[in-house]
Amino acid sequence: MEQNVTQQIAEKFHLRLKEYIQKRVKHVHDAEDILQDVYLKIHHNGQNLRQRSKLEAWLFQIVRNAIIDFYRRNKRHQEFKEGVEPGAESEIQNETANLAACLEPIINELSDKDRRTLQLIDLQGKRQTQLAHELGVPVSTVKSQVQRARKKLGSALLRCCEITTDDWGNILDYEARRKACDNCD
Repeated sequence: MEQNVTQQIAEKFHLRLKEYIQKRVKHVHDAEDILQDVYLKIHHNGQNLRQRSKLEAWLFQIVRNAIIDFYRRNKRHQEFKEGVEPGAESEIQNETANLAACLEPIINELSDKDRRTLQLIDLQGKRQTQLAHELGVPVSTVKSQVQRARKKLGSALLRCCEITTDDWGNILDYEARRKACDNCD
């Protein structure tokens, strides 16, 4: 998108976008960072806007996605730092390593396509849009593949382990269902 068009959008919607973001994040500086990310996305992805009449909906979708990305990036780090007693971090790291050791053989049992998808998206942090572009397929195809692969991984993990989650589905604890679980020895 042209610089002046991006600037016009920023001038017209700046206050509304900033207020929208500030209502959804705790710190003003985080809201400002998110807003800057939004402006970059607008500038780089302006060609994706097909109908100027839907500009506002397009902008707020970008803002919502940027807020979601912000919380995804910061969620684990913030949750670990809040409420972790001194010395408990090594215990958390050991539990995480144990769970990762359980997941590796389960991931390896998945089909090549599912395994590769999970490794790229969930382990390496590649964006679904980027993977779709690299594979030359629609983003919806990659989203479906990721969803299917995660469901298969979750089912396989539940056959092996009893999992305790929080209200948002984050794993809090796990225990092998069988004494001699092949994956969690």
